[in-house]
Amino acid sequence: GYDGSGGMCTDRPPSRNDIWTVSGQLRGNQATLDFSSKGGPSNLMATYQDGGIVFPDGNKWTKVPRGTPGRLPADMSTLKSES
Repeated sequence: GYDGSGGMCTDRPPSRNDIWTVSGQLRGNQATLDFSSKGGPSNLMATYQDGGIVFPDGNKWTKVPRGTPGRLPADMSTLKSES
């Protein structure tokens, strides 16, 4: 992920140092997510509901159709998706 300056995603493109990741486990529609790489909890519970990930505070993440290529770092040479 990328937060941008002051938590707003306005800087384009971000540097590789700005990128953070979240890992977790999914069981049915329940997920346990690890936000510790960003200074958050390592066991945050969330639910997949109505096409998005819903967090306990009511925040909902939805997938953006066709992704967000304008938010990718200019240098992607060593970044990879882990499966």
